[in-house]
Amino acid sequence: MFKQKYYGLNAGVGIFLATLLLSVLGVFSLPNLLLYDVFTSYTPAVGKERPKVLLIEVDEKYRSAGDDVWIPLIQSLDSLGAQQINFMFLPENATVNFYQESVRMEKLLFAQKMISISKETFIPKLVPIPDIAAETKIKKVISYISPPVYGVSRKQLTELRYQDEIIYPFEMEAARHYNGKFPEIADESFLVDFVGGAGTLPLIGLEKVLDGDLVPELVNGRSIVIGIVEQDDAIIVPPLLNHDELFSPLVFHGYALETLLSDRVTIEAEWYISAVLILLIVTLSLMAYQRLDVSLSIWLTLILLGIFSALSWFLLIHLQIWQPVAEFGFAQFAALVVFVQRKMTRDNVALRDLLLETSTKIRERVFLPSFYESSDPWSQVLSMINQSLDLNRVILLERIPSDHRVREVKALNCVFEDIHEMRRDYERTPYSTAILKNGPIVVSEYLSSTDSDETQYLVPLVHTGNVLGFWAFGIAPDRVKERPNFEAIVHDFAHQIAELLHYRQQWLSKQTNSLSHVQRFLQLDAGTQVHQELNKSISLVEMRLNGLEDFLNGLSTSAILYDLFGRVILVNETMVKLLEDHRILPYEMTAVDLITRLTGMELSNVRTLIENVVIERSHSTLMVNGLEEDESKYILHISPLLKNAAVQMSTDMYTPFNLSGILCELINVTTVKHINSVKENLATFVSHQLYSDMYAIKELSEKLDKEDFNRGEQIQFLQLIREKIDGSIKMLQKSDAYLNKDLWNGEIENYPVDASAAIISATTVMEEKAALRGNTFQCEFPDQVSLVFADADETKKLFMIVLLILLQDAAENTAITIHIEDQDGFMIYNISNTGFGMPNERFQKYLFGTEHSSSKEFRCLRSILPHVMIWGGQLEGYSEIGSGTRITVKLKQFI
Repeated sequence: MFKQKYYGLNAGVGIFLATLLLSVLGVFSLPNLLLYDVFTSYTPAVGKERPKVLLIEVDEKYRSAGDDVWIPLIQSLDSLGAQQINFMFLPENATVNFYQESVRMEKLLFAQKMISISKETFIPKLVPIPDIAAETKIKKVISYISPPVYGVSRKQLTELRYQDEIIYPFEMEAARHYNGKFPEIADESFLVDFVGGAGTLPLIGLEKVLDGDLVPELVNGRSIVIGIVEQDDAIIVPPLLNHDELFSPLVFHGYALETLLSDRVTIEAEWYISAVLILLIVTLSLMAYQRLDVSLSIWLTLILLGIFSALSWFLLIHLQIWQPVAEFGFAQFAALVVFVQRKMTRDNVALRDLLLETSTKIRERVFLPSFYESSDPWSQVLSMINQSLDLNRVILLERIPSDHRVREVKALNCVFEDIHEMRRDYERTPYSTAILKNGPIVVSEYLSSTDSDETQYLVPLVHTGNVLGFWAFGIAPDRVKERPNFEAIVHDFAHQIAELLHYRQQWLSKQTNSLSHVQRFLQLDAGTQVHQELNKSISLVEMRLNGLEDFLNGLSTSAILYDLFGRVILVNETMVKLLEDHRILPYEMTAVDLITRLTGMELSNVRTLIENVVIERSHSTLMVNGLEEDESKYILHISPLLKNAAVQMSTDMYTPFNLSGILCELINVTTVKHINSVKENLATFVSHQLYSDMYAIKELSEKLDKEDFNRGEQIQFLQLIREKIDGSIKMLQKSDAYLNKDLWNGEIENYPVDASAAIISATTVMEEKAALRGNTFQCEFPDQVSLVFADADETKKLFMIVLLILLQDAAENTAITIHIEDQDGFMIYNISNTGFGMPNERFQKYLFGTEHSSSKEFRCLRSILPHVMIWGGQLEGYSEIGSGTRITVKLKQFI
């Protein structure tokens, strides 16, 4: 990769010099000659003058003919007007009469074939001539054909030199004899004109001549070339490159002579002309390519190659100038390759830099290393476990491949050497016991004892039936007692840890099996690939977008984003579900339509509101009245989404008012209403009780005024009045502490609530499900409302789960009975069914045991038990096969 300042100049000079060097070395010779052959072979002989050469082929059988053939032949040709008669051989059996006749005519030339040239003396070796011919004064010339180039004869020599003597070959002597002077040819050879292909020159056999088939028009004024057809001396010429037959030397000499007589000698362009043209092509090409893309540059190259070829053809056919174009094509393609390579290199460097910069920015701003790529992933796991379970110490162990032992993965507040079982063979106890149970077991002194009291557990890490390792930890006994379902929680943690361990091992295996540097080199993959960086960047962006979408969908706030034209850009799943539950299709409504539908405002007022949001960038909060059938309460917050100024400057996108859109959020204020309702319910209860007590006191006092009572009866009535007053004062004092509580600080967990209302709400929700099997609810509520210590939402959830469990067990067309009674400061809620039931021992394990239950309902009920304990309540249950199930909830009374 060149990083020089004058890259274009250096590249242009390099292409120019390389082209000249290859041209001097003859690299372009073959492609140029092939192109010349194509031009001459397939171009018709349009516009050519009448040929001045007539060819007469002599069959091999006439080689030994005498004067009876040759004298009539030359006399016939002379009488028909032949201007010149050329014998490419000397008749062996001709007599002196024939040669004397040829001398008398002064039109005959006899060619003596040159066999070779001595490499030492450069004296040509000629075919011997008959003695009779040597004694006469016939005009003799030398016939010679230039050696073929790449197997094809295209050129003929203009002269032969040896010992300061110049010998002209047949074509030059014949042309001088025909025209009276030598052709003016500067080079030592010339290209034979084969334009028009085979058949351009007239050719006739000797037998037809002897039979008198010649006419004056065919012979008059022409140079007659007579030769014997010798297959052994056949040669290849351009017109026959695609034919099976070959040219005889007679035909080649005829075309060479015709080239001279018709003055169609092709001039080959000088090398310096080609050099100037190459320099011009390289310069203009590199300049043009810089303003074009790759595809247009390729098309330009192909078009220019076509132009070069057409120009070369025109010069050859019409001006007899042969300009080779292979050099031009090479220079053109070299310029294209340099341009494409330069562009790809620069683009690749720019893309690589951009990708690396983008990846760096993404990693710095939004990317957190995954669990598998983290240098110390298990610290995160142990930290999370310790935060959740409050452990004293913990250690994770994994199997050693192809062994029965285990090794340390990560430890917290202990070390691997603290394990007493020195062999650490998982086929021995206590490991085998934990594997057999497939759950946590309590172990004694597995880890070295500490000063503090702790309970130690060993948990197998099993994934898809494979034991991957073990998890050992110590925990304070009090922490275990605080969680009735502690072992079930540990079992769930172990399942997640085993899955992480499994995929971590897979990831490490994949990294280990990746290609080594040698393998990458052998596969030509030794460097960092751009597509790999691009894939990393795309993956990071996808992770960011997926995380953003997950974050948006995970919000409890329902949000929908509109563009400035009121069209939906983005909406989270919470909003989609909420609107679809109320038969509102968000994607088919504009912002104005949705606001109108949710708030019930006039359309004109909504438009004014949107105008203020867009122009004034104001925020608006409205009450939602369009979701009446929903128990939840919402407010609608409308705000402009402002565009980041830095982003605005770095993008081609532009939006009016510098706004990305209009954000509409449905905010659930049910919790706020619920907190107020809790206090309102308590205040209502106090008010109702106070009113009842005051009314009773009033009635007692009126009786004392209107009726006559003895002293004992008066004292009794006064005692009742005092009890009512004391009860009211006590109730006011006790309720005042709760009415003044700040429920935002989490104190709503244990607060006086009406559990009967939670039961009524739960039965209302479950009625439809119960009706499917013909089940009903029979409730026996006391006349007077009694408040209990609980959380209103959790209480409703508790009774819904209890009812669901009993419904699943109940027989069809039976009733679920709910009986409520007051007993020793507790409200007792007895809920039972008539159903199938189960062994009570198993039922108790489902409720309070440590076994992992596959029932979602029992797991959910277990999760609520800690809340019931916080409230000061209890939960009991009983089940019997064939009778049914009963669950009793005891909640502490408020007053």
